[in-house]
Amino acid sequence: MEKDRLRFFSKSWLEAYKTRAVYTVEDHVKRLVALMSRDEPCNCCPASKGLDMRRSPAEFWDDELDFPCRICRQFVGLEYDDKAGRWVGAVSGCPCNALGADEAIRRTFEALKAYQREIILDGK
Repeated sequence: MEKDRLRFFSKSWLEAYKTRAVYTVEDHVKRLVALMSRDEPCNCCPASKGLDMRRSPAEFWDDELDFPCRICRQFVGLEYDDKAGRWVGAVSGCPCNALGADEAIRRTFEALKAYQREIILDGK
């Protein structure tokens, strides 16, 4: 059954899918810097291929260890309520939708500054 299902995918796509990298906070920071230089950063996704919000991060990153969306949301201070099974105060998952564009951008810049300070203090 699995073999029949997989034959519909191209071999190159399947190989790329199997070798997806794990998304880390370091990856997120690098991609956020590129995203924040755009005119409308809220119309983008830092974890998706080409920063395109219409593409799923799962096609580019291995989401089994730590899903890219979780890293993104936690980076700007959104919290997940395990008991309720949802993000606290979030109408939608993406920070720009959950917080509004201005607040999401403000929090992103603050988090990037804090991350940079942490790197300097740790001597990395």
